[in-house]
Amino acid sequence: MTYIEIIKRLKGLKDQGYISSLRRGPTGIGYTLETMLGLGETNISVPDIGGRVELKASRRSSSSLITLFTFNRAVWQLPQKEVIESYGYIDENGRKSLYCTVWSKTQNSQGLSIKVDRDNHRLNLIHGRKDVLASWDIYVLVSKLISKLGKVLFVIADSRVAEKILRSSTLTRPVC
Repeated sequence: MTYIEIIKRLKGLKDQGYISSLRRGPTGIGYTLETMLGLGETNISVPDIGGRVELKASRRSSSSLITLFTFNRAVWQLPQKEVIESYGYIDENGRKSLYCTVWSKTQNSQGLSIKVDRDNHRLNLIHGRKDVLASWDIYVLVSKLISKLGKVLFVIADSRVAEKILRSSTLTRPVC
């Protein structure tokens, strides 16, 4: 898809008005947008549109964080299941989960934080002051960031709850 084709398709979506979300939750807008643009859903390290442009979307009213890229291969120092069992919580579905934000200066409510190991050029997820749970090579992170997010198309959608006839599905309208 060329730049002109992308703009044309986005304007076409905007002209349609509100569009029923094809998936519930925070990923619904992105999935719906990809589907409407004829793109397949992927979780690979190549940008979505022709391997050149990464597509990101969010509802205007959302407070959810946006995943920039996923990079978990071979970083865990313990089995992920063990980390979730040790530091996770019971989510709204009754499952043990671990979805949280971590910072470098302070620990989150699970006692997790990020520490930069400048000597070894690593970014470490730690518990407490020393237990390393995961470790990323900084150069690999920067490379992934540049290759995946060198060019980003960010779409913001307005949303509203549909009439009861539509069983309260969320409708979204891209804002171009």
